[in-house]
Amino acid sequence: MQKIGLVYSKLISDWKSVESITRNLRQSYEHLSHTYILIDYNFPYNAETMDVLLLADKIISDRPDKLIFIDHYPVAGILIKSLFMRKYDYSPEIYVHIYGNFTYCASDWYHMESVFLKRDISFIFASETEMKLFMNFTLQKDNCFVYPFPVCKNSFYFDKEIRKSYREELECTDEFIIVYSGRLSLQKNVSLMATKFKEYSEKNPKKKLKLFLAGFCDDIGSPFHYIYQRLGHQHFLWEKTLSQIPENIRSNIVWLGNLKQHELLKLYNAADCYLSFSLHHDEDYGMAPREALFCGTPCILTSWGGFADLGKLDNCHLMDITFDNEGMKIDSSKFDNYLDKLYKKKDSIDRDKVSQKYFNLFSPEETFLKLYQIIQQQPKRFMGFNYQLENFFRDKFLSTNCNSFYKKIYNEYI
Repeated sequence: MQKIGLVYSKLISDWKSVESITRNLRQSYEHLSHTYILIDYNFPYNAETMDVLLLADKIISDRPDKLIFIDHYPVAGILIKSLFMRKYDYSPEIYVHIYGNFTYCASDWYHMESVFLKRDISFIFASETEMKLFMNFTLQKDNCFVYPFPVCKNSFYFDKEIRKSYREELECTDEFIIVYSGRLSLQKNVSLMATKFKEYSEKNPKKKLKLFLAGFCDDIGSPFHYIYQRLGHQHFLWEKTLSQIPENIRSNIVWLGNLKQHELLKLYNAADCYLSFSLHHDEDYGMAPREALFCGTPCILTSWGGFADLGKLDNCHLMDITFDNEGMKIDSSKFDNYLDKLYKKKDSIDRDKVSQKYFNLFSPEETFLKLYQIIQQQPKRFMGFNYQLENFFRDKFLSTNCNSFYKKIYNEYI
């Protein structure tokens, strides 16, 4: 029986969604344990040189046939380099799950090229859009595959009793509840979301509406546009936005802070709509809206990045994005129409049916066969990155025109 080595960090990540993604990916691979011997390798984010060498020795001793990197931190090159430095006659098939931070970590990937070159490697992406973005930087297309990040159906599911009790706890038994979960950051456009909620409320004064946000304020800014924020600046911007909203509407906007998984389960169940205006540079997938859909909650999203894949499915409504000389703009004219429709049918949606549909599409139990098919294929020899990655890494696009650069690189996200 062949052996699979799974490489990931067991340390807690600052990127909360990564923890559940890595855990769920590991669960998907567990379903292959009848076919392969699975060996876990802990590669902590803060690993020292000696830690890497000791791990390389351990892997060489075990000699897994396939080495699979399932974490978001770009460590593959460091470990692979150590492997081949210490044992030239050992060459496992390599598979790397690519996350949305690929562009953010362009420097790391650029410097990995010499290690990857002419090795047997397959890259696995969570969405079609992220795969197409990655392909802009490579010399080949036949080593790229899509396997959506799975969602655990034991963590997110519809339960009418949870819905009823949590709505009572929120004192929103009759209200139409809109939720957003994730980082409150500049590119997530949470201020725009609050403003659009205000405008819709003013146009529909008879509708009982509530907007709940769950997450932490992130001062990441927009690094590819040279927009950086000092500590606490995003919180200041959020408070400023709220101060410009009339009190009668502002009281219907509630920031819950960072919630734990079981608290998100209750919030998604209570909600009538999940909403996101995100244009974040690493929106490669959309874990939060999928978790909401697992709870039977329909979504209104931008058509940006990995959200576009959801737009092909039911119960997910997309707002188009346009790109001009001033940058990206969200066509929010559809927002009112989508919200009107969901408001009218909030009590008639078969949430059990919606939940089951997304179980079948994204739970590890239902999707592991697709993963099996990917790793059954012999990886292709990696031929290298093209000139675009070096230009990206060295900011050659950024130094001329940010919008031109963004449109060139992120065109697949639109």
